[in-house]
Amino acid sequence: MPVRFRITEEMYESAAVGTISTFAGIGLSSILDGVMGTDASNLVGLVFESVIDYYGQKLVFAPKGSGRGAFRAARFLAGKAAAIAVTQGIFVACMRAAPPKYRTDPVGIQVIRLGASVLAWVPHFFLRKYWIFV
Repeated sequence: MPVRFRITEEMYESAAVGTISTFAGIGLSSILDGVMGTDASNLVGLVFESVIDYYGQKLVFAPKGSGRGAFRAARFLAGKAAAIAVTQGIFVACMRAAPPKYRTDPVGIQVIRLGASVLAWVPHFFLRKYWIFV
């Protein structure tokens, strides 16, 4: 019988939830790019992604729930605010550093968004695992 590592399973499950919520947020941001600036549409997408992410991560880390729902939600909001700030900061910095052709190309913008999300994922996992859903 193979040895099972719960943290590894949680990382995979959390990454799957995060991937789905991230692509939902990136999709919304992409749609909104034509309506508002890329910085604003990225922020709206991150907030939308956060709602999906909360419920999905809750299924990964606390599937049976607990009586501390409001406390967990408050911690999630605090952690997510920090996560959004970090991800948005990475996105804005990368957009400013990118060559002009990538800043106006829809695919280039999405690649930068996805890269910012990937860079910010690792600290977010440990924040969820050891502070939010404990």
